[in-house]
Amino acid sequence: MKMGNGRVSFKSLYRRSVFQFRNLVRPYLGSAYMKEDIYLIRWIRVTNFDVQKAKQRLLENLRWRKANNMDTINTEDWSDMQLEYPLYTDTVDKEGRPVGTVNLGTWNFRRAAVTGKMPRMIRYFYKLLEESTQTVIRNQYKGANVTEFSLIMNLDGFNAIQHACPACLQAYRAFVTAYQNYYVGYTHKITLINTPPIFKTVLDVIQPLFTARTKEILKIFGPNKKEWQEYLDKEISRDALRPEYGGTRSD
Repeated sequence: MKMGNGRVSFKSLYRRSVFQFRNLVRPYLGSAYMKEDIYLIRWIRVTNFDVQKAKQRLLENLRWRKANNMDTINTEDWSDMQLEYPLYTDTVDKEGRPVGTVNLGTWNFRRAAVTGKMPRMIRYFYKLLEESTQTVIRNQYKGANVTEFSLIMNLDGFNAIQHACPACLQAYRAFVTAYQNYYVGYTHKITLINTPPIFKTVLDVIQPLFTARTKEILKIFGPNKKEWQEYLDKEISRDALRPEYGGTRSD
């Protein structure tokens, strides 16, 4: 659509695309938040305003959510996982974005694999993404100007046996696939700290899956605390982070 000067009006393109897209997908949308412009535009942007492709992506998302019972994942009992595989979604950055923190270096991926618990670990990763996303949505309903969340993963303690065994790698692939395909446009930054050289084993597996957006937002830091501390300080107040992430939070 062109204006008198021959240039496309982004506002006009935006409105037209959202209107067309909503009419295409309205019969399939159940949750109230999915009917909001701020949700619909994510699928339009990721497909470069091609509403038919956006419809395909959204319907794929809905099928995945139904197959994995995502609407109820946050009400399930995760006490066993939280004890052995700690993660938190109770932090915000300086702009009010939710921040998930994962002490990944303490997780024993191999134990999960050999005890048949790998599917539950993968679902636990899904819970992290869903809980972070729903926090964004709740804050939007409260009037906050927040559209994204961030993740920080501490790899201190990461080793080849517990974290990079062949059976372990499926968890990383599942996380990247879910985050890129089903939580489109929700992630501001993914930051890895205390990353050892052996993590390249995992990167070699998941990097071919990376979209351009993932390459842009993924920041990987080694064990030099000064480097990653300086980066995190720009994003998040120290009193909002626990000590293992360079903060002063005591709970």
